Amino acid sequence: MVYRYLIIPLLLVAGVLPLGIWAGVLLGPNPLQQVSAAFPWPVACSLRGCVSSRSWQRFHNIRAAFALATNQAPPTGAESLTTLVRQHLVEHATTTSPITPADARRYREEILNLTTDEQVQPITSLTLEEYDYFIVEPFLRQEALRELRHAETPVDLYQQLAGEQRIVVLPRKLYWDKAAGRVATK
Repeated sequence: MVYRYLIIPLLLVAGVLPLGIWAGVLLGPNPLQQVSAAFPWPVACSLRGCVSSRSWQRFHNIRAAFALATNQAPPTGAESLTTLVRQHLVEHATTTSPITPADARRYREEILNLTTDEQVQPITSLTLEEYDYFIVEPFLRQEALRELRHAETPVDLYQQLAGEQRIVVLPRKLYWDKAAGRVATK
């Protein structure tokens, strides 16, 4: 009998606590700096899926390491999330030429002349396989789609794609600028 009175509060805590942590990520001043951002909370969604806080944080760290290694300004959270949302749009757009890991490897070796981990890791903190997956493959997908849609620049492509899918950006200080095809700060 006593267990029945304990189960309801425990179920409420189990359901409300994760929502409270997620709200903390979305409402906090800097979602990327929160420890709970390492959990895959949705931060930007379309009808075809979401970009998670974990992927946003990881990609932001990769971009920050690259900026530091190349003496560039560090990226903002909005810039990193823009790239991931754009990759999401490209990934879910209709293409006729799928990009394979072999295509990415060939492009990295023949065009970029990157053949060893020692060439990539100091700048990006990624292995060659990770570099292909996170950097080269999305770029090749973007370029294949850009050619297919006859967009002159990547920005033109993202503006086309932004008009086709509704994107909702959840952190309170950010929003999706549909006209520009990017995440902007309020």
